[in-house]
Amino acid sequence: MASIASVPKPGRPAAAHLRISWQISLALVGVVLGITIAMLFRTQARQGFPLAQQSAGTLAALLKQQDDVNTRLRTTIEEQRAELDRYERQAAQGRSLSHVAAGELRHFKVAAGLVPMLGPGLVVTLNDSPKPPTSLADAQYKLVHDYNLREIVNELWASGAEAIAINGQRYVAYTPIRCVGPVILVNQERLAPPYRIVAIGPAQAMASALQMPGGVIDAMGPQIASGVRAQVVSAKQLRVPASPALPSYHFAKAAS
Repeated sequence: MASIASVPKPGRPAAAHLRISWQISLALVGVVLGITIAMLFRTQARQGFPLAQQSAGTLAALLKQQDDVNTRLRTTIEEQRAELDRYERQAAQGRSLSHVAAGELRHFKVAAGLVPMLGPGLVVTLNDSPKPPTSLADAQYKLVHDYNLREIVNELWASGAEAIAINGQRYVAYTPIRCVGPVILVNQERLAPPYRIVAIGPAQAMASALQMPGGVIDAMGPQIASGVRAQVVSAKQLRVPASPALPSYHFAKAAS
């Protein structure tokens, strides 16, 4: 499993501050409920207590609705108490609320590919054929193409890869791979052969997926027959760098 290359040091606890904050919050909730009940009573009094004129069935239905509301409120309070207890336990263990938030932020940074990763995995190396082409059609079989890289990367993801890089360029969800003349663009960087794909994950499972009959390496048979070289090697410790930058959004906006 991939591990984060560097982890920040935790802060100090703030359990007393958390407890006081929650006590103040609960007190404010009580005050709001009290004011709401008083206003409801005054409204009913101005209207001549219309609830007293309702049928027993209507009153029973209203009571059932109020019971449902009370049940939801009790559930919310229990959830908040459990959350407070969790924070207090973490604070007692030397983990402050800010450290908990930092841990969650670090998790999202890892998922976005903004953190370098270390771990065991697989190295796939592809290189163009050294043989001179005999025709224009033959030349296509002597090159590694952008679709070869995409198919290998997709197979690695599907077989358990947790972090991938191509020639030092981190591959994430928004990474394009496309051919531009004699080079392949990855993260808008021009890459030339040999292409070294580093994948952190279960090496045996990934290698089996790539090399199975009818798989992506097998599909490169005509290219390999023309001299294209494809090598798959496992490694105990690999490093995948962080993504160079987050994408810019001009049209897409977060849905509320």
